[in-house]
Amino acid sequence: GDDPRLQELFARASEYSGNRVRASEAIAESYYLRGQISEAIHQLSRLSKDPDLTYYQRARITARLDEMQEKHAELEES
Repeated sequence: GDDPRLQELFARASEYSGNRVRASEAIAESYYLRGQISEAIHQLSRLSKDPDLTYYQRARITARLDEMQEKHAELEES
């Protein structure tokens, strides 16, 4: 969703259920939705280096990280 508070709730729920990867992704999304793109990128960059990620998790995280980095570059140019 587009509501950072919902992303934070999703992060907490994911954490409680033991899904640390989804929790970290949701935290990154909440940063992004609040305009804290650099922090979101940092969060996903750190997560993408986790050696325990599955192929699908890594692909999803890398794709979202690429999107955020493109948006960040656009904002830096303007």
